[in-house]
Amino acid sequence: MALARPDHWRLAFGDTQPDSALTLALPARRMWPAGLIVGVMFAIFAGVWFSVYASFAEMRPLRDIFDLAFVLFQLAWLVGWTVGTVILGLLAVLLLFYREAAWLDTHALVYAPQLGPLRFVGEYALAGIRNLRAEAAGDGRVRLCFDYRDGERRLGDLMPRAQAERLIAMIRSRAPAATVAPTDLPAAPVT
Repeated sequence: MALARPDHWRLAFGDTQPDSALTLALPARRMWPAGLIVGVMFAIFAGVWFSVYASFAEMRPLRDIFDLAFVLFQLAWLVGWTVGTVILGLLAVLLLFYREAAWLDTHALVYAPQLGPLRFVGEYALAGIRNLRAEAAGDGRVRLCFDYRDGERRLGDLMPRAQAERLIAMIRSRAPAATVAPTDLPAAPVT
């Protein structure tokens, strides 16, 4: 099933949760392994960058056009490698500081994953949430899921069933339509 798209989404910096919202305590996703892998890639790229940069300090005088062409190529390569190294460094930092937040607003379930200081805020209308459930994922743990329009959304990481049931009860208290499983509802048309 496709990923459910929110009705409204926006980018924000920092905490955007209003004081009147009901916070859903989601378990944190384990993003640190991916952050460490990208961090190691960054360290390797940075090491290569420093070795090429150091060769400029030992550069001998240019003797002919071929030396000039090689230096220009090396300079262009260094600029391109710098861009890749900076992107890997930023991605490593963002993955190491990834977190998720979700809360219930007056008429919406707001899901806000955060990469470093950048937060992607998506709002799902409570009236549109269907088939709110805890899907078994092994080891007695479950994953919180719901259907929205013609897609599916998962919240948080694996959690104990008791925690998932508490979250489901909190969402159902504000979204009564989430209690009905859409077993015989027709599929929504794709637009």
